[in-house]
This record gives sequence, C-alpha cells and structure tokens, in this order.
Amino acid sequence: MKKVYYISTIIFAVFVILLFDVLALSALEEKSTALGALLVSIIAIGCLILSITGLRKDQHVGGVFLEKIGIILIGFAQIVLEIGLFSIENILQAIIIVIIAVILGALSFYAGVRLIKKNRTATFNWNAYKEALFEKMPQLSETLNEGVLNKDIKAAQAKMGLNFPEYLKELYLTNNGDDNEAICGMIMGLHFLSLDSLLNEWMGLKKIADDPKINNNGSFSSTPMASIKRCYADAKWIPFCTDGSGNFIGIDLAPGPNGKAGQIINFGRDEGNKAVLAKDLNAFFERLARITKSDDFHIADYDGEDVILLGTDDIEEGFHLTDYLRSPDSVK
Repeated sequence: MKKVYYISTIIFAVFVILLFDVLALSALEEKSTALGALLVSIIAIGCLILSITGLRKDQHVGGVFLEKIGIILIGFAQIVLEIGLFSIENILQAIIIVIIAVILGALSFYAGVRLIKKNRTATFNWNAYKEALFEKMPQLSETLNEGVLNKDIKAAQAKMGLNFPEYLKELYLTNNGDDNEAICGMIMGLHFLSLDSLLNEWMGLKKIADDPKINNNGSFSSTPMASIKRCYADAKWIPFCTDGSGNFIGIDLAPGPNGKAGQIINFGRDEGNKAVLAKDLNAFFERLARITKSDDFHIADYDGEDVILLGTDDIEEGFHLTDYLRSPDSVK
C-alpha cells in the first residue's frame, strides 16, 4: 500500500513540476504570477524528493516531509532574494519575505530532523536484534506478526489509562508479537506479547496490584537501590514479553526513588528478585543484539525444535533470560 502511495505521488509531482515550470516561464512579465508558479513547482520538487526517499528507504513520512519543507523554504528564500536584487524597488519586501521563509524553513528542518532521528532510534535496535537473531535462527522470522495501526495503540492506551513510551509504540507498529504456540519465542526464547495479549496480561496484573493482601506480600522484594517499587505488581508496569508461566519483562512507568520511568524490569509470579535490566526498551534490544552475537548465545534441540540457551550449551543448565540478564557474568 505504501509503495502505491509513493509511486502515485511521484507521478503527480512530476506532472505538477512540468506544468508550473511552463506557467512560470510563460508569465515572466508578471512577476507575482511567475513567482507563485515557481513556488508551487519548488514544493512539488520537495514532494518528489520525499516520495522517492520514502520509496527507497521507507522512512517516516512526517519527519521527512518537515525536513524537505524546511529545505524548500530556505531555497525559496534564496530565489526571492535574487529576484529582489534584480528589482531594487522591491528589495525591502523581498528581505522581509526572505527572513520569514528562512526562520520557518530552519524550524521546519530542525523539527523534521528530530522526528526522523527519534523514529530511526526507536526502530533501529529492535531491527538490529531481529537481524542478528534471524542470522542464527531464520525460522523465527516466520513466527512474527505484522505491526498494528496507530489507532490500535491509542485504543490500548485508552483502556489502560497509560501513555506508551515512543519506543513501545514503535515496536508494535513494526511487529505485533509472535506465535505463542511456538516453543521458542522471539525475545531470547520468551514470547513477545501481541497488543491484545499485553492488554489481557496487564488487566490480570492490575487486579493483583489493586489487592493489598497480595500486592504487599513482603516476599516480593526489589533491588537494594530502591529503583523499583516494592510490590508484586503495579498498574504502571507494562508487560511486553512472557515465559508463559506468569513471569514478565516489561516497562516500568512508576519507578522507585532511584529509578527512571521507562526502565525495563522483570516481575511476576516467580520474580521476587527484581532488577533493572536496561534503561529503556531501545537499550534493552541493543543488549539483546550484543548477546545474540556473543559466545553466550547457544542453540539446542528441544522436542524437535531449536531453542535458545544462554551462558551454556547444556540444555539442563541454560539460564532463563531474566536470570541471565541479572548475572554479573552476562553480556552487558
């Protein structure tokens, strides 16, 4: 669908460029008409660049659009200045237009660059991890689901009363969990929850969080540095992967006094020893990518299916992911 959009825009942009260039050339005697036609042509050139870039790299349209509009406005300012120099009686108006166009162009370009950088950062480490994992276990690529739509994420946020961090949104826009029927999940053997499964698991955890008899159980301690709340569950902990036995890795939006919102933690039925596993989701996947490429990553056969072992190639001794990540000998 995106390719059809990009190709259609390219064809339309080329048509507009040719049409308004001809109009600008035929109206040289009427400067305002020629300038207006030239401006439309420049904007169409920006749309053409945007569409070609999107078709080749599939970048996020919003950021690319803002960036290109910034370039177009700055280019337009240069053209207006040159026209003003050839028409001294209009130089003051030209300078005013140039200043406005340069300021708007610079702001638009800066906003576009920031948006592109944020989106690239959000997706890069997940994609890097997938690439590293698929090199060693290509069959896992078949277990991943296609991403959800923005409206699906907004609906989940509304039901939970939480705002997802940008990295989590980007993750689900890219992929919506894995096949939970497979023995080996995408997150180093743990299963990557679909958005619906995330919501269901969160609702169960919220019930526990709302029950003080369960949630204040002292056996569920947190780290000595008090970076995680001392409780079994919290309504602001968002699970995104599970071992299928009531244990999760998720995003902490309500950290302890020494913690940071967005940090990645372990929690659940058997996770009394909680820890901060990464400062955020992007750093978490960066670490998983390093582990996948390290000598601590092993593949073994279990019931006729490949599974991931961490720290050892012994099927009986391989670490559970959270135990491995907490180990002082793990890849940091």
